[in-house]
Amino acid sequence: MAKNKRKILYERAIRQAIREFIEEHDLDFTVAKVPYIYQHGTTPHKEVPNFKPKIKPLIMYKTFKLRLDDNGNNLAKGYVFPLYVNTNEEGFQGRNSQGLKLGVWYKSGEGACWVNTKTGRSYTKGKGYGTDGQTIAVLAYRPGWHLTNTPWGNQRGSNGLRGTGNNYRNTWDSEVWAKVEICVDVDATNMAKERAMELMRRQSEESGKPYKEGSYDPKDACLDKMGEDYYYLYKTNSNATDDQSWYIVDKIRIVEILDDDQVDSINDKFYSDLSMRSGKKINSDPTKYTTANKDEIPYWKMPRANGKRYTVDDLRGMGYEKQPLSQGDWK
Repeated sequence: MAKNKRKILYERAIRQAIREFIEEHDLDFTVAKVPYIYQHGTTPHKEVPNFKPKIKPLIMYKTFKLRLDDNGNNLAKGYVFPLYVNTNEEGFQGRNSQGLKLGVWYKSGEGACWVNTKTGRSYTKGKGYGTDGQTIAVLAYRPGWHLTNTPWGNQRGSNGLRGTGNNYRNTWDSEVWAKVEICVDVDATNMAKERAMELMRRQSEESGKPYKEGSYDPKDACLDKMGEDYYYLYKTNSNATDDQSWYIVDKIRIVEILDDDQVDSINDKFYSDLSMRSGKKINSDPTKYTTANKDEIPYWKMPRANGKRYTVDDLRGMGYEKQPLSQGDWK
């Protein structure tokens, strides 16, 4: 049998085996026309009750999901849930439910991991809605909690405007922003960049193209394993500033679930200050913003689809009481 034919049959057998595994375990994962190798299964996040940071925690922001019934009642008072990974839609008692409480440190978990053997990139399965408004089946594998330094992001929400980038006008009723503390003991940003350089170097060797030393794809500048108390800055494109970076961290502690007035107030100040520092104009019209607008800062209000606004009293009624900040003898 010819070598090329054997290779084709080999890859076909691998893809078929993966499809059968996916179907058997009810995994919503798209198999492309290249072999994916299954690396490991899901590890849920977990409480770290006696954890004390060595350095004063930073304040960041993260979106979480509420478990609501059809009438908007909270099925899991006092708990919030991840948006896409290690989550489900089956209610608080669902098999994979992993609720988080306020005031508790949580170590990040990991989703099931698959590796594309041609590119070396890793992926995991997801749930929820992606940047195109469609149900997510596949996500890039980046273990760790993903956070931002302001409670806004144009890669989430509803009513996506097709053809204009990741632009949304409304917020899901089931989504809330949380103010969180993060552990910043070990900065692993350079480690993530070195991993991306190695991936590009490997791809260059396989393609026969010369590798330019120090070059990398910013989307690959991530870690496939979070070390103890690690954090790093991650940018989805090379034009983003540090102000627009994600922080990917090993541990978080939720301090407060923000009401909608707080979200608007924090964002208004943040983007006004960012515009003054950068000299860039704020684009507040999602219908006119595209991902190619590198000289403008995207920021617009994203009210809830039904016009409702969560108030402090609403959130307290759902069991979300503001927690004090961590205390310690930090330098």
